[in-house]
Amino acid sequence: MSSDQQSWEQLRMDPDPESDLGYESSEWDVLPVETGGRDQRLFLPADEDALRDDAFIVADATALCDVRDCR
Repeated sequence: MSSDQQSWEQLRMDPDPESDLGYESSEWDVLPVETGGRDQRLFLPADEDALRDDAFIVADATALCDVRDCR
């Protein structure tokens, strides 16, 4: 068994995103946008420095769901 697999198996069933998985949380603003008849959402980081680093997301509204409802 590899050390990566052992590390993965030692995680809790509900790992903490920051301390267990190394994610950094950040605040994002979500703006509804309609372009060419398409209902889209524009996600912009609240941190202006991240925006300068081209951190943004454009997604069709149908591609989004509440994680509590997605399966």
